[in-house]
Amino acid sequence: MASIFTDRVINGTTQTIHDLDVLKYEIGSAGLKSQVNKILQRANRRIQNVTSKGYASPAVKAVIAERGTRDYTYFSIAGLDPTNKIDWEQIRYECGRALSFLQNPTSSATGARQYINYQATRLNIPFESANKIVDIATDPTIDEYGNVNIFSYGDILDDFKADVETAENLIDANAENYAKQLENALLDMLSSRSGGADTLLDRFINDD
Repeated sequence: MASIFTDRVINGTTQTIHDLDVLKYEIGSAGLKSQVNKILQRANRRIQNVTSKGYASPAVKAVIAERGTRDYTYFSIAGLDPTNKIDWEQIRYECGRALSFLQNPTSSATGARQYINYQATRLNIPFESANKIVDIATDPTIDEYGNVNIFSYGDILDDFKADVETAENLIDANAENYAKQLENALLDMLSSRSGGADTLLDRFINDD
């Protein structure tokens, strides 16, 4: 991970660890609701930053797949009373989802950009083309039970890189449309392995 993300991005994922304390209480208080709202605001702000820049972020895409496209607020506890045990359970659940999101390096615009840059360097293509390929490789699906699944994008892109390096005549590296050929090759690979390894939204990947 160190070769992909800077210390600043990694530190941004670990700073949420102390926030986990809010989940340990059996019932909350007005003060705890304020603390939870700060966590949710941080998560919502990250999503807004990533989407406004047009970066392909596996973390953000998974949240949007689960909750649908929204203007700004993807995590919210509006109208919930932390002193009510049932409401508090919903608040803890929402806080836990936001913390899982924040612990993924690609949840921030900087982390998403660094991951795309990493793939651009590996595949020797422009940033915009790498952004498209990461977007293709991280397209979440919803199964028949309503679960949001997102491919193990790190494994997919690793396998794809190996295919590009080893397959004879798969890609013409000298062609002007090299990046487009890579996109088509990745689409073919994903099509051939549909139903392959995936991971539930709960398992945000933190070790790309």
